[in-house]
Amino acid sequence: MNKIFPRLGIFVLILFLVLSISKLSAQANDIRITSVDLVGPNSLCPSSSVSFTVTFNNNGSSAQTLTGETAHIYLTGAAVATESLAALTINAGQSSTVTFASGLNLNTPGNYSLTVSFTNTGDEDITNDVGVLNGITVFTPVRPTLSSTASSVCYGDPITFTITPYSATATYTFYLNGGNKRSLLGVNTITYSAALGNPLSDNDKVTYEFIDSNACSIDTSTQSITATVEAFSLSLTTNNAGSNNTFVAGSNIEI
Repeated sequence: MNKIFPRLGIFVLILFLVLSISKLSAQANDIRITSVDLVGPNSLCPSSSVSFTVTFNNNGSSAQTLTGETAHIYLTGAAVATESLAALTINAGQSSTVTFASGLNLNTPGNYSLTVSFTNTGDEDITNDVGVLNGITVFTPVRPTLSSTASSVCYGDPITFTITPYSATATYTFYLNGGNKRSLLGVNTITYSAALGNPLSDNDKVTYEFIDSNACSIDTSTQSITATVEAFSLSLTTNNAGSNNTFVAGSNIEI
């Protein structure tokens, strides 16, 4: 009786080795996906065309060629595209990374996962023909506004323009009539005045751009403030009935 159990143990070990060898030989032709990655960070601003890469590995024992196989692309479980792979030969044990032309539409803020699957003709292990990238985050851009301290000013008087909200890590850019650009990190106001040497004239237009702390921005081209500036004028009245109130430029006037 005692001799039976050692023999049974040997038989089980041999059977295990045979099955293991059979499994290895069954994977002689095996291309697998080892990684799926975005081109750039996994946390990003909204974009309608985000590139990504897929790394294929030859897990078999001989060179394998991918020719026109179809890759299926899913965002958070929803099918978004298919793409035919160009001819690609991978030697045994080697890997190759492919950049997919099907840009991902990540215009909507939120959290996503990216799944890529494919079927290789003759592949003897299809369980590893799927790759998943989790943890994709699309930021919500901050929506800024432009305001001023006055709707109209006398020529030379100070007027300040402000971009809100404020953030020490945001970039604020002001333009005057499309030029005179001033761009600073964490400085969200600009003042124009005669004392500062930059007085506004009537109908001068201030526009701006804003990049938030996540490096995201929105189109602000439709937002602007046009200044109403009252020109300085001097009216003189004399009690000299014989005067025609005509003065020569550069002459002295006593009041």
